[in-house]
Amino acid sequence: MLCSPHNLDSARKAFGASYVDAKIEKRETRAKVYRALCVMGFSKTEARRALQKLSENDVSDEFEPLIRAALDVLVPSKTVMRVSDSRSVSYRRRVGNLVARWRSSGAREW
Repeated sequence: MLCSPHNLDSARKAFGASYVDAKIEKRETRAKVYRALCVMGFSKTEARRALQKLSENDVSDEFEPLIRAALDVLVPSKTVMRVSDSRSVSYRRRVGNLVARWRSSGAREW
């Protein structure tokens, strides 16, 4: 059994550095989307199920398309929206603010 750095080194040798780096980037982006959904008020279970459903579909692994797709799963646009229903009204607004803040910060971490 290898420690994490040696395991990573072995994976890069076996599968190639670009493949391993792409997998790491994908995992990190999905973790950011998961955290963002939880910050927006979705439960951990809801966020996990949405990301699981998206992994079955062909969705881009970039942050913005992934979070938009996750919100579409969690808050379908075809549902009847009531003003008092905070998820249907405010989450779509909040994701725009969240994405704008993420872009303007230039940071890659949440």
